[in-house]
Amino acid sequence: SIKMAVVDIHVLIVVVFAATVAVHAVPDDFECAWRQEALNYATYLKSDMNSMQKETLLASLTTTDCHPKVFNQGSTLGELKADKPNDGKEFYISPTSCSDSSSGTKDSPFCSIVRGVEACKGVSPTCTLFFMAGTYRLNQTVNLTPEHSGLSFSAYNNAKVLITGTTTLSTAWEKDQDLNGATIFKAKLPGVTEVTSLLVDGVRAIPARYPNADPEVDKFPIGYITEHTNWLSPKDKGNPTYIEYKDHNRTDYVDMFQTYRGGVGGACSNYDPPFSYWCAEQTQGGGASNYVVPSGLQYTQKHLPHSPYKNTTGIVIYAWRPGHWANWMFDVDNGNASTFQWSRGGFQGGRGNSRGAEWFVTNVKEELDVAREFWFDQSSGYLYYVVNGTSAPTGSFEIPLVKTLFNIQGTQDEPVRDVSFNMLTFTGSKPTFLDPHGVPSGGDWALQRSGAFMLNGTEGTVIQNCLLTRLEGNAIMISGYNRNVSIKGNEIAYTGDSAIAAWGYTKGSHPAQPFGTGPDGTDGNFPRYTNIESNFIHHLGIHEKQSSCFFQAKTAQTTLKGNICFEIPRAGFNFNDGFGGGNEVFNNLLFNTCGESGDHGAINSWDRQPFITTILNGSATTLPAYNDFHHNFIVSNGDADGGAIDNDDGSSYYKEHDNFCIYGGAKMGNFEGHGKIYYGNINAYSHVYGTTCFWNWPGKFPEVPYREQYFNNTCILDAGQDYIKMPNTCDFSNMTSVGVIAHDNTVYAAQKNTFIEGCGKKLTFDDWMKVGVDHGSVLMDGIATPKIMEMGKALLGY
Repeated sequence: SIKMAVVDIHVLIVVVFAATVAVHAVPDDFECAWRQEALNYATYLKSDMNSMQKETLLASLTTTDCHPKVFNQGSTLGELKADKPNDGKEFYISPTSCSDSSSGTKDSPFCSIVRGVEACKGVSPTCTLFFMAGTYRLNQTVNLTPEHSGLSFSAYNNAKVLITGTTTLSTAWEKDQDLNGATIFKAKLPGVTEVTSLLVDGVRAIPARYPNADPEVDKFPIGYITEHTNWLSPKDKGNPTYIEYKDHNRTDYVDMFQTYRGGVGGACSNYDPPFSYWCAEQTQGGGASNYVVPSGLQYTQKHLPHSPYKNTTGIVIYAWRPGHWANWMFDVDNGNASTFQWSRGGFQGGRGNSRGAEWFVTNVKEELDVAREFWFDQSSGYLYYVVNGTSAPTGSFEIPLVKTLFNIQGTQDEPVRDVSFNMLTFTGSKPTFLDPHGVPSGGDWALQRSGAFMLNGTEGTVIQNCLLTRLEGNAIMISGYNRNVSIKGNEIAYTGDSAIAAWGYTKGSHPAQPFGTGPDGTDGNFPRYTNIESNFIHHLGIHEKQSSCFFQAKTAQTTLKGNICFEIPRAGFNFNDGFGGGNEVFNNLLFNTCGESGDHGAINSWDRQPFITTILNGSATTLPAYNDFHHNFIVSNGDADGGAIDNDDGSSYYKEHDNFCIYGGAKMGNFEGHGKIYYGNINAYSHVYGTTCFWNWPGKFPEVPYREQYFNNTCILDAGQDYIKMPNTCDFSNMTSVGVIAHDNTVYAAQKNTFIEGCGKKLTFDDWMKVGVDHGSVLMDGIATPKIMEMGKALLGY
């Protein structure tokens, strides 16, 4: 019998009272003040937080110096009511006192989800499957087709329901080896051929690794080999077939990103489909280079004290790409006493490099040395597991059987309509980090087109008031044609990759252009009108560090509203391209993002490839509709050094206003980014690659019709910091050469001491005002922290 309740796998709370790192020159009371205010805003956004969610928030906002308190007690998730259709058929499912040959009534319920789905097939207009309390196990993916339109999955009478893709193991443990204060036990698993993940009482066990770390708790640099490593040169896979479309040039870009381009094959044969912007004949942007990855590494006992290893089969190397833009996983297929080589892996990010950075080794028997580590011997069928002390392991041991729990598959012509999931808990999917990955567009990302929930060809799909936890890949993948998908009121935590990802299909006319790629998005085969609302998302990227609370590529008109996003390794929200635009992001709280990666913001965007859509005005154009980001509480702590909203290479056409930005400024004009309007924000002790409120890319200013605008903002600085940083391609004596549009800003700086850098000079505020560019802006003395918090609260309206 399973020994866990739904609440037991809810979250693993580990309260770490980390010392406050003084990376920002701020008043002594500022750090604790914003943490308290973030907690206040979180309880405003989600007044129905349960006690476990409050504990999780407190653990993430508490430091040795700061101890925020919850003032709004809210309610609990359990008080939400499961929706019940007004009409239509209904069936009941129970894990006990049931039969799949029964009638499926409340008194004679089915046992299995598959049987319930079968009973609802073809029922119109609606059919509801009500789940009695308990655990339901899937040994295969549940496939839903257009014949299942109108199907609803819901807990009955707010019952605690767990749906898992795992099977329990029958383990007869025997002692294998004594360790210093711990013991290795082993158990024969008849019929089991692989153990890629292991849950013990609902919590991840740790694949035997060096250096030791718990990936759910520990962050870089804990658990990484940091000594210098020699990486083997990339394999020569020949030149790709270069593709470039020159018949739809973007005229609003001058030197970069005018045309859609990429390469097929060559090094990019590592991807599926084998196409990427980073295999183009000429790539452009920050750190632009063609994609390659190392083919192995050389090591010594200084790197791996327990080497050489007797059996290298199944060893996986996790390695950071230099710069920490992503991490890679490599499946070792050839190893000896000094070298690991591989032919699979390195596709978990879109940007390559000929070498790796910090790394660790996992899935190695010799590294079994701390409690909760495991290793599976495929040749003998034995599972090895470490416990503290000498007593045999106890508890429930489970392994995932499926990567996708629910696959909702329709087409653009015949979609699956109005499928919903409500008040359910989902866990236990298999890892996907070594599955094929693709590069969706010109951003830095690569990802697998899969998830525990796979939506492709749907309309009106709803996932609400659910808990999705310890799913080893993406929790939800919205792929291809989808309309009006709603992901609302859920908690998503401890996923191997991203919480929610949306990725459309496009097409191209070049004969070598792979399916799903190309510049043409006019056929509508992409997610549109997606609503991501009031979700509580945290502790993501257990495996893949290039992960987010929400990611989108080749997707348009998404709404992100009222979400709480924290404790993640990279940006909270990521927009991989400009595509058709029209996205609205508001009333969200983001903090503790970019926890393990660099050169990024709490929100991030790119736009290196033009796409043709009809989003703007119904006609085919490369111009997107404006994106509207407003009334968000954004904290750019961690390594979020690219501004509150990191509008990276080419990002254009954003309205960013009325946001309360802690430590993050406005990043403008980066590598031909243009057309952004930034107003009404509070930038408190802001950084964009250094202390500044308004950072304009050092290369050059955007062209006159598309210049960036910064006005009616409140800029708060310490003494001697920069109000504005701009290019040197100008002359302060010639105001027409200064391509900054700034006016009516209020600048607070201690001792009224601030500067403007650009045009090869550093001006005081008074001298800057004499240039005649910035009208109506004023400089004030420093401002007290309580006043800043009052201003932020008033701005966000709570």
